Amino acid sequence: MESLEKYFDKFRKNIIGIDQEYDTPYGKKKIIYNDWLAGGRLYGPIEKKIA
Repeated sequence: MESLEKYFDKFRKNIIGIDQEYDTPYGKKKIIYNDWLAGGRLYGPIEKKIA
């Protein structure tokens, strides 16, 4: 499984907003994205191309 994660890491790094955090009264929390099907996440190289 590690080699599969390593392969897709280069794609993961180009997802806009990956590893973003926000401040809460309990400290910083990571944003959990749960709508991959309907909305999807923005992918840097594609956004750069169409912009």
